[in-house]
Amino acid sequence: MELLGSEPMNRFSIIREGRIVDASGEPLVGDDLEGLLDGVQEHLLTLTGIDDPDLGAMLATGDVRVCVDVEAADPAEAVRLGDGAIRTALHAAHIATPAWEAPAVTDDAVAVLEGGTLTVQPA
Repeated sequence: MELLGSEPMNRFSIIREGRIVDASGEPLVGDDLEGLLDGVQEHLLTLTGIDDPDLGAMLATGDVRVCVDVEAADPAEAVRLGDGAIRTALHAAHIATPAWEAPAVTDDAVAVLEGGTLTVQPA
């Protein structure tokens, strides 16, 4: 049921891809990367407003892909909700995101999500 005057909601997939690097700029790989990503996944599962969190990684290269689905009126709102949730989960796992629009590096960051891409598509 839609509320009077409200915009119809659409389902979007928000996908963030990048490479996790350590403080020296080298890719974080293997068990070290897997341990950090376990924390990201655990935090994604606690967040409200997102569905179907999915996380994939190439443990040999440090490349990661995080995807969440959101309900939003338009792609801009979907990015705000979904990318915000992904960023929150990364920060909770002590992964900094300095290359994103509003730089966010905390003193307790143990790794950095470097570069990468953001994709928004209908779910």
